[in-house]
Amino acid sequence: MTEENGGQAATDEAALSDQDQRRIALQCLVRGWEDALNKGVDPQTVAITALSTGLTGLVDSLGQDGARMVAEKLPEQIAAGYFSPKESQH
Repeated sequence: MTEENGGQAATDEAALSDQDQRRIALQCLVRGWEDALNKGVDPQTVAITALSTGLTGLVDSLGQDGARMVAEKLPEQIAAGYFSPKESQH
């Protein structure tokens, strides 16, 4: 990654596969999560803030209807164990 455009990181996203993008995003989020916990933030507060931030990003990229469709799938995915610690690498 290089620094361009006033300090913003520039990346050729098309060069990264979906799997690579998910892996990189997960690594970044895990580091931020761990940093917040190390600074004394309660795990539930981190989780709720992450969900809120993620949903805000979905509304921004998919619109309200698209974000709602994603969110409507969550109860079924939770019940199926999709987000259990062993499965959270999606």
